[in-house]
Amino acid sequence: MIAIENKSVAVKKSSNPPEMGISYKGAYTARQLYNMKIQEVPFLLEGLIPTTGLTCLTGASDCNKSTLLRQLAIDIASRKESFLGFKLTSIYGKCIYISTEDDYQAISALLNKQYPSTAPDEVLDNIYFIFKTDGHLKELDKVLTKTKTDLVILDNWADVFGGDINQTNKVRANFEQYSWLSQKHNCAFMFVHHQGKRSEEKNPSKNNLLGSQGIEAKMRTVIELRREAGNKRLMTITKGNYTKDSMKAKSFRLELNENNMLFTLSTDAVLATSLGFDNIKTGKEDIMKVASKLRKEGVSYEKVHGKLKEQFGEVIPGLTTLKNWLK
Repeated sequence: MIAIENKSVAVKKSSNPPEMGISYKGAYTARQLYNMKIQEVPFLLEGLIPTTGLTCLTGASDCNKSTLLRQLAIDIASRKESFLGFKLTSIYGKCIYISTEDDYQAISALLNKQYPSTAPDEVLDNIYFIFKTDGHLKELDKVLTKTKTDLVILDNWADVFGGDINQTNKVRANFEQYSWLSQKHNCAFMFVHHQGKRSEEKNPSKNNLLGSQGIEAKMRTVIELRREAGNKRLMTITKGNYTKDSMKAKSFRLELNENNMLFTLSTDAVLATSLGFDNIKTGKEDIMKVASKLRKEGVSYEKVHGKLKEQFGEVIPGLTTLKNWLK
């Protein structure tokens, strides 16, 4: 009982949320959301791919983006607990891969290279490749309705978009269709998309994506893959709406085994940020040790710079910056 102006008023307790006159499917009161007690956004791949929503893998051509994602699909179907050192939490153990650049013959050859001996049927049966993209959205809806799936990979998005990638309104409208499928079927979407010209000369950035800013805006996560010297690649999270800042400030070095076309996490996997050379700590220290030794041996700045690029790849700053470091 609560006393109000000397009158006693009975307060009726209710466990049901108050009616707001909203019948729209998918609408919740803040109370309903709060009572779900979700402490953190769930991830399929820790810090990289949320369980639902849109994500993007970008990079210049021939940096093995498709190779990386085929390996991810295999690990999901294999129900592995980690992928390249990141926690992998697959619910269904299934993946759909829409391929626009590699046909069925190429994929067959690549799978046989990754599995030179007999591959387990329970893994291969859980990866569904689609090569015909006409009406793929309707096909996806049908497949996802019948078979619960963890991840849909679209390699690559520009091939199925078919419009002007610089028109923000059309880009956002296109991605909204995939977002609807993601929410309806509780699965993640990963898009492969190219970068702009000369992007490799710039630091890793979500702004390196080719086309409208609307592409980046619709993505929950943007991951950039960059070729380094030899078989090394640099993987950087350039955008992560639900990713911890400590992960976004780092790059991860991968190594590609050309015999089985599989990536592994390098022993020097976690580098200091490559998003700005002035902030490099561990990476700069390693570079300085080699550079100082070469300079003491009388090697010119130009040759030192060349040798460093051969050893460390694209993380090496310009010649002028290197000279300033050594001074």
